[in-house]
Amino acid sequence: MYYYICTSSGRVLPLFILFREVYMEENLINIINPKIKDLNVWVDSIKIEKEENEQYLRIALDADFIIDLNTVVKATRIINPILDNENIEIDNYILDVYAKPKGDK
Repeated sequence: MYYYICTSSGRVLPLFILFREVYMEENLINIINPKIKDLNVWVDSIKIEKEENEQYLRIALDADFIIDLNTVVKATRIINPILDNENIEIDNYILDVYAKPKGDK
């Protein structure tokens, strides 16, 4: 028997998948944040999203300032090898690192 939950985005997921995503998000945030600390940014959230036939691993960065594109590129260059070394259970994903829009909660 599986238990299902409806996420805030309206997706209905088996509960074990939701727990796996939450664990992965917390684990990756704990690994990535110390590595990007020198850029004065941090990971706000990590989400796995599917669009059409593509699967995205979206990482939102936040800071006490407006994050420019160069900082996002530097953070991506740090994050990408970390993800390559971690045993994440996602196959064939597109990494999407972006700055969280200011004013978003």
